[in-house]
Amino acid sequence: MYPQHEFFFAGSKEEYRNSLVDCNVLISGNPTDSEMEIAEELALIIVPYAGISQLNFSYLNKRGIISANSHGNSLVVAERALSLALACTGRIVEFHNDQKMGNWHRTGDPHNPFDYWFSLFGKKVSILGTGAIGCSIAALLKGFQCHIKGFRYSSCEIPENFESVTTNLEEALEFGDLIFIALPITDKTKEIISAEKISLLKNKFIVNVGRGQLIEERSFYAALKEGEIRGAGIDAWYDYPSKKNLYTTGSTLPFCELSNVVMSPHAASHTPEGKSGQLINALEVLEHYLNCGEVLNRISGDY
Repeated sequence: MYPQHEFFFAGSKEEYRNSLVDCNVLISGNPTDSEMEIAEELALIIVPYAGISQLNFSYLNKRGIISANSHGNSLVVAERALSLALACTGRIVEFHNDQKMGNWHRTGDPHNPFDYWFSLFGKKVSILGTGAIGCSIAALLKGFQCHIKGFRYSSCEIPENFESVTTNLEEALEFGDLIFIALPITDKTKEIISAEKISLLKNKFIVNVGRGQLIEERSFYAALKEGEIRGAGIDAWYDYPSKKNLYTTGSTLPFCELSNVVMSPHAASHTPEGKSGQLINALEVLEHYLNCGEVLNRISGDY
């Protein structure tokens, strides 16, 4: 399709570094500063997935390098977020495990015979992040007749399926009975839900499909343990497997022991559809750039 351009797929580290010398566009998830130093002609980096925390924006801005990411997994990540919300609010895992032990969550008290779960229908929902994933979550929630408020850092037109959007974090946290977190991790968003902000989450449910570091870890755990936060569905964690430590539950704190937490091993995009979607959208960004010089999904840091 583009005989005037040269495309190169690096099969080894050496080939990769050699190809960077006259590279104009790089599709890569985790380029280092030293690699970008080699790429003196680099104008655009396309990250083939949503996460951007690995990019050094101060360096990119200094060089005038534009960055973009892929939104091709937004539908399946939203599906996972909704699944976590339903499992958490519906006490699915808790009731499942307890019934195996013979506990049906029927108290025998005629005045209060059942332990209740929480329905999503008609509830107030806050979605932190009104990008592709946040908008996909909102679309799914409309089937539950939810009242949906979005949060982002700058004002914008209200996206479809949202009733309102605020730039005030406290307003968003106070509004929702259920709060979805679909923000990227940046210097601006790290621990956006601080120990102080945790107090605004009393009696609420939290679903995090962004990054673990968006929520201050110890305060989050303590509030869940004490029942101040009613429950959480967590796909984004604080401690990940590595070569030195292959097995981890996602945190040095025992979130895994809490009955009001539903755990997911950062697997929201781990479907064939999610992975092919990431690749296809990354290539769509590339094609659009080659065709007209404009950058789709451009990362501005404004969330």
